[in-house]
Amino acid sequence: MKFIYSSLLILTLLLTGCSKEETQEFPDQKNIFVETDGQNISVVPSKTDQITVKSEDELITDVKQEGIHFSLADTKPINFKTSTLTIAIPDNNHDAISLISTSGKIKGKEVHAAKLYSKSDSGSIRLSSIQGEQIEIETLSGNTTLTSDNQLTKDTNIKTETGDINIVFKKEMNNILLDLQTTSGSIHTPFQKDPTIDNGKQRLTYKKGNVEHTLSLESNSGTINVDYSK
Repeated sequence: MKFIYSSLLILTLLLTGCSKEETQEFPDQKNIFVETDGQNISVVPSKTDQITVKSEDELITDVKQEGIHFSLADTKPINFKTSTLTIAIPDNNHDAISLISTSGKIKGKEVHAAKLYSKSDSGSIRLSSIQGEQIEIETLSGNTTLTSDNQLTKDTNIKTETGDINIVFKKEMNNILLDLQTTSGSIHTPFQKDPTIDNGKQRLTYKKGNVEHTLSLESNSGTINVDYSK
């Protein structure tokens, strides 16, 4: 998935290796882009109409006319795995939210955007109470867990190389097309349908109602679970 940002908010980090925790607020934006090398990313709901950014390391910011920018550069050796960038986002109608970490975990609660993209090369992704018309999630080595309060509006695509994919809907799924594939793993859904073998992959397709959105899940080496809360 490729996003086109008209007024892009780029969130990156300038880390100095200090243990100081710093919090800063910025005006809300329609497009939010967050990228870290190794820090974990945590997205939480904001209680105000501002975006709040909190880092466990000293954070230096630069506000420019075209948007808010953070620059990513580690000036001292840091164990990124122990550090987390926490971003509080207002519940507005965001056009796009992108969350990317090279080797950190990504988690988010009540993440709402027309387009939602999340990627971790080496870390798990866990998003709860999400809403979006287009959702794309990628991991190379890590599990993906996603819960949604409502039916997805259009399309969700999740792909992982070596990790499980777990999807839970809070309501029973209707008007949906499922396309689930795994090379080395198993597939579990509430529909009790056995997958077929397609080019060496286990594949399960299922259509319920008049299709309004699709859920495409693919894992090279992992188990796929799709269910809804009883």
